[in-house]
Amino acid sequence: MNKLLALLLLMLALSLVPLAAQGNDFYVEFAEFGGPVVPTLSRILVAIPVEMVWETPLARRFGVEIWYMAYSPYLWPDLFLELGAQLNYYAILRERSSLQISLGTAYEYFGGAFGVPFKAGLRWEIGLPMQLWTGLAFEVLLWPGSGGVELTIPLRLRLVSGLDLSFLPGVTAYTDLDRFIVNPRIALAVGYRFKVSK
Repeated sequence: MNKLLALLLLMLALSLVPLAAQGNDFYVEFAEFGGPVVPTLSRILVAIPVEMVWETPLARRFGVEIWYMAYSPYLWPDLFLELGAQLNYYAILRERSSLQISLGTAYEYFGGAFGVPFKAGLRWEIGLPMQLWTGLAFEVLLWPGSGGVELTIPLRLRLVSGLDLSFLPGVTAYTDLDRFIVNPRIALAVGYRFKVSK
C-alpha cells in the first residue's frame, strides 16, 4: 500500500512538469469493448469543448460528451443500445495532467426494457514520457432499484498529428439488491483530437 501511495505521489509530482500540450479539445473516438479478439460492444464518442461556442476562461474548463453504444462490434443496435450525454468540468487542467468531474445521463434499451441511469464520474489523467498518458476513471451509475460502478485505467498514445490510440482495461460491478456482479472489461480505441482555434 505504501509503495502504491508513493507511486501516485511521484506521478502527481511529474504531472506538474510542463512537457507537452494538452487541452479540452474537440475529440472523436471509436472503441471496441470485450477484448481484442472477440469484441462484444462498440461505441462512438464525441467530446465538444464549451469554448467552441462561448469563449471565456471559465468556458475552457467545461465540455460536453455525447456517445452511442451498441451490443455489436459494428455499432448495430441489437440486444443493447445506449445514447448518452454528460457535462464535464475540469477542476484541474494543466499541460500534463487533468482532473475531470462529470454528470450525465443516458437512454438505454436492453432486451425490451428501457432505462435512464444517472451518471457521475471522476477522471484523472497524467502525461508520461513518449506521448503516453495514463490515469484513473471512476463512474457511478444509478437506476431505480439498482446501480453500478465502473473503474478504468486508460493507457493512451497521443501522437502529434492528433491521433490517439488507447488501451482501456477496467472492471465493472453492478447490483440490483438481489445479486452482485463483477466483470473485467477491456477496450481498444482510436480517436482524433481537433484543436480548438483560440
